[in-house]
Amino acid sequence: MKKHVKRGVFVLLIIAVAAASCLITSAIKNGFAASDPQTPSDAPVTALQVTVKDLLGRAVEGATVTIAESGESFTTDSAGKTPVMTVPFLETPLTKTVDGGFSFVTVVVTRQGYVDYILYNCLVYRARTRSGPSITLFTVTQTSSPFVSTVEVPPEDWTKEFLRYIKDRETEQ
Repeated sequence: MKKHVKRGVFVLLIIAVAAASCLITSAIKNGFAASDPQTPSDAPVTALQVTVKDLLGRAVEGATVTIAESGESFTTDSAGKTPVMTVPFLETPLTKTVDGGFSFVTVVVTRQGYVDYILYNCLVYRARTRSGPSITLFTVTQTSSPFVSTVEVPPEDWTKEFLRYIKDRETEQ
């Protein structure tokens, strides 16, 4: 009896993950981000090229890479690379505090047979094409997680300057 309950819960979990994945993909493809008031159509742009691999370091061809802020999707080639993608360069309160010449976008990677991947705060640089990041996908048999999400952090020199900025503000108060 316990086996049947566990199997039933597992099947329901897979169905729920598939449904959530479909909803997210549909929302992105239908441009929920493109109508976001934070993303004006005249925002400056920069460029990014993403590489997608599996756990063994092999290229994943046919992965869909979506930039959430623009709603645009791109497909990886036989080398696991997207074409060079034009992405919005959005100033944020954080990047305006101490200018490091960078901004952030959200990268969503999906591929049949693999666990969905979301990279929050993917760094993009003002007036410069970034070759990277390299994203590693798990197959659905390699993990029980319904998705993988990570966050990139700003460069170390910017972080040190930001901490100095915060500490200077604390001493002023």
